[in-house]
Amino acid sequence: MDPVEVGEWLGGRPQQLIFLTGLDPNNKESHSALVNTLGARCSDRIPLNFRLVSGELALPQKTKNKCGKGILRRDWPMKYLEKIPALIVLFLDLDWDHASWSEKKTEAENQFQHLEMILLPQNELMSCAKYVISRPVSFSSYLC
Repeated sequence: MDPVEVGEWLGGRPQQLIFLTGLDPNNKESHSALVNTLGARCSDRIPLNFRLVSGELALPQKTKNKCGKGILRRDWPMKYLEKIPALIVLFLDLDWDHASWSEKKTEAENQFQHLEMILLPQNELMSCAKYVISRPVSFSSYLC
């Protein structure tokens, strides 16, 4: 039996990967505040790795399982800590009093369906969450 070097993930507490999509922190102050607050690490918070993604979401393609040597694959933890998220959060800016509310609602539904279509080939247990920001809020008081 060959000894295998274990990864850094085993030495510490793993940080679950969470993708945030639909945010524009460069142009919108409320989005920037949210990203900064989520990225701020408090000592009592659960270790999470937030990654801001935009445009096309590229997830690794599922491959056929090959029977290999040994019981554990040594690289599977990194796959789920660095490449495949535990949660994908789609943020949408919606103005409830907008004149073309039905168009905005349809656009939001289309974005969510597009995200689900990307996840469908993965055949993994993944979660998608929708959160609506209707007005600028202070996030720092809620998270830390």
